[in-house]
Amino acid sequence: MKITVLGAGAWGSALARLLAQGQHAITLWDYFADHLAEIQRTGRNERYLPGIELPRAWAFQPDVDQAIAGAECVVLAVVSRAFREVTRHLADY
Repeated sequence: MKITVLGAGAWGSALARLLAQGQHAITLWDYFADHLAEIQRTGRNERYLPGIELPRAWAFQPDVDQAIAGAECVVLAVVSRAFREVTRHLADY
């Protein structure tokens, strides 16, 4: 299954890692493109999930529209202060 996880904090990274263990194709989105690039480059999210290896096979997408394009499932794991903004953007889907 193609799954997009919106939010690359501790919760989003942990959920994406668990879903990847189930052989799902993961796309990870975050508002901060530099944070995504760091996770992609290092294979870790030291800021929010220190010491945990993350699969490098994930797709890392800083554009929310592209991140959810073709997704069969979208997991919303953003911080509460961003919830309204992100869900408002998703309303068209």
